[in-house]
Amino acid sequence: MKELISCFLNSIPSGMEGEIYVVHRREKYAEAGSGRIEKSQEAETIETAIRLKSDSRVSFGFVTDPSREKIEKLIKTTVEKIEYQKERPHFSFPDPENPGEVTGICDPSFEKVELAELEALALEMESSARKDSRIVATRNVKVEAEYERIWIANSRGVDYSSDRTLFSNELMVVAEEGGETGDSWDFSISHLFSGLENIAERTAEKALKSIGGKPPETGRYTLIVENRMASFLLSSIFQGFTGESVYKGRSPLVNKVGKKIFSEKLNITVNGRLPQSPLAFPFDGEGVVTDRVEIVKNGVLLNLILDMEYARIFKDRPTGSVVRSDLKNPPSTGEMNFFIEPSNISPEDLAGGVEKGLFITELMGLHTIDPITWQFSLGARGFLIEKGKVTSPVQQFTVSGTLSELFRRIEVASDLKFTGGTGAPSILFEGVSVGGK
Repeated sequence: MKELISCFLNSIPSGMEGEIYVVHRREKYAEAGSGRIEKSQEAETIETAIRLKSDSRVSFGFVTDPSREKIEKLIKTTVEKIEYQKERPHFSFPDPENPGEVTGICDPSFEKVELAELEALALEMESSARKDSRIVATRNVKVEAEYERIWIANSRGVDYSSDRTLFSNELMVVAEEGGETGDSWDFSISHLFSGLENIAERTAEKALKSIGGKPPETGRYTLIVENRMASFLLSSIFQGFTGESVYKGRSPLVNKVGKKIFSEKLNITVNGRLPQSPLAFPFDGEGVVTDRVEIVKNGVLLNLILDMEYARIFKDRPTGSVVRSDLKNPPSTGEMNFFIEPSNISPEDLAGGVEKGLFITELMGLHTIDPITWQFSLGARGFLIEKGKVTSPVQQFTVSGTLSELFRRIEVASDLKFTGGTGAPSILFEGVSVGGK
């Protein structure tokens, strides 16, 4: 790979700057259903993306299975597109730093994990979930292992490489009793194979407990949003924290840096060095070395999420938050190691202080949250909280309000969970409007 990278760097036309990004990925995947393996496969890919900068214009190119000939052709076609790109006067490639290493994100046992072992785990997961006769269906019974090695180099001297592994499983369970149904979906994800959680029994238990849910009474409630859904909720408003959205007036956080905007109990961080995060890595998608950056501290907005371009606009440092979820498209600021800091309060203790409330396990319609005002009206389901205990199931109701207001009245639990690039513990919100019966 070093030869291909050198070929690119040495072939950059005079007067231009350039960047090359290479991903070598290996995947093993098994999916079960009806007591048998429905899908099983191994795949290996090498993909390469380049960017060339001439004056204030930037052009992008992509190729699979790179070779010297392909790289030289890619440079030519990318150069030809530059004149058609819009001017980006603040764009810059990063200068080199020392990326160091992030420990605990690459499992050397990946090579020893055979596809047959993943198949056995998928079958065992389905079997364990269906022990109770009231479980009538299982779906999306998947186990996956992934290894990737990433290289990035640019004409300013950046030359980094590192690797990581990810292991994941997921499962959906449907239960039925007395003509009424319930369901539950869960997953786990870890850099280490030994870190995968046994999710089958707990997912089945949640599905059984959700049978027969009824709408709660309309009113204002204390809500506890389960960690998984709290992470999805944070993900849905991520763009509001980016420098691009703030600069273009597409965020409720315009002119809010340095001001107290949330409860003093809320702390939001970007930390690319946290092994618990699935996207932890020494550098981001444009070669910025990752670090821990406080976005919100004690309710005060300290920093925005910035790539190199918007860091120059705001005269600040980039946060190491550029992702390349698809190498066929240029990199962009994305949800990378962005999470709400946990407290030392257990979820049980968080619920223990609630006289009457709702424990939310599902929120529907997160994509409808207004990106500028953060106003929302979402479908929900979960369970009643009565005298500090999670009791009977509830469904077919809505929760509504403005997230910037709700985040001023919160308590945060200790059970941090990542759902990809974002993470959150369970969160208590006070005085939420609920539309039920």
